[in-house]
Amino acid sequence: RWKKAMGLDQDKRASVNKARMLFPHADLSLVKHHGRAEALLLAHWARANRTRAMYASSSDMQSGVAA
Repeated sequence: RWKKAMGLDQDKRASVNKARMLFPHADLSLVKHHGRAEALLLAHWARANRTRAMYASSSDMQSGVAA
């Protein structure tokens, strides 16, 4: 689900390249670092979705909508 949301598929190089763009100081110098890259991307996606969910639930509370 997170890969699709970030425009990725099973291509390990694409994951590494995307992570290099988002995290230029991370040590992702080799394609074998794809696991490290995917961990960073998953964390990035989760943080973005958590923030969106927090804002959504905050606005629901303010409008009186039950979760």
